[in-house]
This record gives sequence, structure tokens and C-alpha cells, in this order.
Amino acid sequence: MEVGDLVTLNSWRGNRALRNDTHGFRFPVSMEMDRAWYDANVVKAPPTKALFAIQNDAGGLAGIAQLDRIDPIHRHAALGIYIGNPQERGKGLGKSAMNEILKFGFDDLNLRKIYVHVNKSNADACRLYEKLGFVKEGDMRSHYFIDGRWDDVLIMAMFKQDHAM
Repeated sequence: MEVGDLVTLNSWRGNRALRNDTHGFRFPVSMEMDRAWYDANVVKAPPTKALFAIQNDAGGLAGIAQLDRIDPIHRHAALGIYIGNPQERGKGLGKSAMNEILKFGFDDLNLRKIYVHVNKSNADACRLYEKLGFVKEGDMRSHYFIDGRWDDVLIMAMFKQDHAM
């Protein structure tokens, strides 16, 4: 991530549909808020977070992937990913980024488990996680109130030994 990516990032955070599929901030985000987020998560990144830009073929920002809550004792981390540009979805960028971040987590950080919380209504993300080998570990029923309805959140995880390298 670079500071120049903030304009694009801010436009995505203003997209209601994208906000509804992710677990980020639930309200519109100002440029000042995104700059503060960038400073805290990129410039002064804590050792419990690894944040990556997902680039399209032209080198532009297409999305974000991260490992968060990296726990070196219990050797697990939470995964977060999204393709922010709707024109870039369905081209394999998410799958490619997922393979890279899983490889990074399991090989470079020596994690034994990577988990993700995903809205049950986000069928595309659920399919991708299953295709990559994530297994459902649980449900948080009626966990998020989105567009006038309650949505379940699935907890999915992958262990290092189950990752096809």
C-alpha cells in the first residue's frame, strides 16, 4: 500500500455494497479517516498485522489482503481480503492473492492456522474459501444487521497441513 492508493481506497469505502460484504467501518469514511487508518496500519504497522495491496495487470490497486491478529504463540491469524474494483472481480485476482497470503502466512510466518469471518450472504467469498480448502468451523447467527436484515457470519479456517502448496 502506498499513500497514493488512499483516493481509490476511500472511494471503495464509500461503496455501500462493498461495505456490506466486508467487516470494516459501517459508515462513510472521510479522507482524513483513511489517512489516519493508513498511518496506523501501514506507516506504523503493528507486528500483529501484515497488509498487502492487490494489483491488477496494469499495476493499479484492485484490492487489499491482510493477516490480522497475528499470534506468534498460538500461531494463527485472521484473514481479510476484498477486491474493491467491481471491474476486477471474477478475473482470478482474489484467488491469486489468497494463494500468496496463505503461502506468506504458512511459510514465512510459520502459522499453523488461518481463519476468516465471512458474511453467509457473500456467496462468492464463501465459494472461494471452500475451493481453496477452508473448512467451516462455526456460525455466528444473526451477527450483522445489514440493509434491514440480519446476516449470519461463518467462521472458516485452514490449517497449514491442509494448504495445497
